[in-house]
Amino acid sequence: MTYAPRVPAVVYELVPDRFRIGGGRKPDEKRALEAYQRPGVLVARAEADLQDAAVHHGGDLDGVVEALPHLRSLGVSGLCVSSIFRATRADKDGAQDFMEVDPALGDEAAFARLVVAAQASGMSIVLGGAFGYVGADHPWFVSARSHTVDEARLDPSERTRAFFHFEDEAATQWAGWMGRREHPELNVQSHELRRRLFTGERSAVHEWFTRGLAGWRISRADELGYQVLREISLNARTGGEGSFIIGDVGGWADRYVKDGLLDGVMNRYLREGIVAFMQGQIPAAQLSRILAEQAHRYGRDALNRSWTFLSSHDTRRVAAALKGDMERVRLAVSLMYALPGTAMIFYGEEVGLGGRAPAHTLLPFNWDESAWDHDLLRHHQLLGRLKSEVPALARGDFVDLTPTGESDVLAFARTRKDPRETVIALFNRAYRPQQRLLFIPVADLPDGLPLKDLMGGEGATVRSGTLSIELPPTSARLFVPDLQAQGHRFFRNT
Repeated sequence: MTYAPRVPAVVYELVPDRFRIGGGRKPDEKRALEAYQRPGVLVARAEADLQDAAVHHGGDLDGVVEALPHLRSLGVSGLCVSSIFRATRADKDGAQDFMEVDPALGDEAAFARLVVAAQASGMSIVLGGAFGYVGADHPWFVSARSHTVDEARLDPSERTRAFFHFEDEAATQWAGWMGRREHPELNVQSHELRRRLFTGERSAVHEWFTRGLAGWRISRADELGYQVLREISLNARTGGEGSFIIGDVGGWADRYVKDGLLDGVMNRYLREGIVAFMQGQIPAAQLSRILAEQAHRYGRDALNRSWTFLSSHDTRRVAAALKGDMERVRLAVSLMYALPGTAMIFYGEEVGLGGRAPAHTLLPFNWDESAWDHDLLRHHQLLGRLKSEVPALARGDFVDLTPTGESDVLAFARTRKDPRETVIALFNRAYRPQQRLLFIPVADLPDGLPLKDLMGGEGATVRSGTLSIELPPTSARLFVPDLQAQGHRFFRNT
């Protein structure tokens, strides 16, 4: 069996509790269920609860199933569901059990329904996994603290003290993830812990693959270390020929993809560059250098498997980062889809959730369509279709076309072996038109070749390997050879 990870072209990331309540239940009705009456489980009571990731709003896995037609309209081929494991927090951070679906979100049957329905809609399921820590109420941690002296008398399966970093014999002090005592940090050097989480036949990583999972997005992957990531990736190979591992790496990540530790990364480095460019903090030439370096050092395939995004559960929404400038939000969205990598939509971004400058990231999705930004939705739908249908946008090489010292116009080509599939992407962040003469070092684009704009703008013509173009203010152009143009047949011998 050949290992060939099938990373989706367009991924939609959602936090189930904030997305949709299934079965037609109202929020108060849903939050009155037994699953919300457990000790430590908090439910939303006031506006102030909107941003608190610990407070439940009532969304669940059946609600995600009901929303699949909306996601299908966006061209989504992968659904990234943040942690669904049993935990008291609404975002399911700090797991009590990595094998069990939290009852507030559903159960294993609900997850199975989601897998079947998603597959029928042409989507694969990716789970978020935070394996560097657990909740303080996890049985492993409770057992470790209660058997500090006589653990040796326990059955080996019950000995969990080595799973954690205790600082005293009495287990009153321990290492917490980012200093948070409620999230005891796991000691991933423990072979038994790694067997339960990553390497065993019934490990968490493997078990969810058997339940229909296509891939994992590993949080804080760089903090787990090389050996652990290698074990996770090797286990992924047993999940099927198309299974994959995406790692959330905070900075430059070439060694993680070149050494075979990850199939791709959440491309945070590139996200910072996109936002900085749209904010006016860096020139186009600096962003083009970032892209060229990633294309060179990550490699085409790993870069195309990585996820290009503008917002996520632990960042500000892009509209807030750009202070409500919706022209540049639309431009950033266009750029996200055109760049190498899977385009990742954070839930609600496609309809302008939270308004022009949302104050909170983890807002409940508003399913009242009268509140949606329908122009932005149509923009996402067009670009999602192009990302899935235009081969160069999903799997092409990156060719830098941005002139040296350029400030406002970012230009690049996405190419394949067949020159008819070439895409020339141009982005003007300025609030005024920009005239440019661009040199295009792409073979087999003949003199006089007519180009059409997939974004609906005016066409253009290649002249001796150059393109003279005027770009409207804050605009994007995606040019491709116009194979239907009347006149000369440019590719008749291709």
